[in-house]
Amino acid sequence: MNKFEKTYTPVRKMTPHENYRKNIGEFNKKVTKKAEHIDSKDSHSSELKEGVEIMKYTFGLLCLLLLLMVFYLFFNNLS
Repeated sequence: MNKFEKTYTPVRKMTPHENYRKNIGEFNKKVTKKAEHIDSKDSHSSELKEGVEIMKYTFGLLCLLLLLMVFYLFFNNLS
């Protein structure tokens, strides 16, 4: 008996379902790695979120001010 015969174990061929699961797993790893790279690249995302919130509040205040001005002008014309 030589060295090859001692260490050799027969390899079972994968079923289509197992092959599909393996390919999906590899794809998910690649996608996750790319997503992590994009997240690390975009370091200003928290600053952008804060800026968007400030813009929302500013827009809300401007709309409220415009509404108050319309009511003031409307009721001022009645008298």
